[in-house]
Amino acid sequence: MRWLLILCLSATGVWASDGADTLAPAPRPETVAQEVAPQFADFAGLWQGKWEGTLDVVFALQPDDAGGCMAYVSWGENVLVEQAGETITPCREVGGELIIWMGEHNMIVLEPDAQNTLFGLFYTQDAERPFRVVLRPEPLGDDGG
Repeated sequence: MRWLLILCLSATGVWASDGADTLAPAPRPETVAQEVAPQFADFAGLWQGKWEGTLDVVFALQPDDAGGCMAYVSWGENVLVEQAGETITPCREVGGELIIWMGEHNMIVLEPDAQNTLFGLFYTQDAERPFRVVLRPEPLGDDGG
């Protein structure tokens, strides 16, 4: 029975040959802000990474009219997430960390390190522990996005 399950998973493409189970990449924003308010400078640019090592995610800041920022967050598809999506949502900087509100009981906390990487946790009341994410910068195209 175990071999039948392995054969079925292989035939359906659930297991990729490189070991990752990402089935579709995260959407990319149309544009990426070239400048943001000084308190958000460590988080500026376009970032790409993986939730828990498998789900593709993209992050970028967008300035708002009040001198702050909004966060663009998108995700791809994998075995557990059936539909890719994207959102633009409020965020704020608190003590060197970026807090991103993802709904009434959900938030992402990102912290930069000296190697130009963002480490984060996604907190939700629906999970026993937060989900981890690691984001690295992506080069911007000539059009800024």
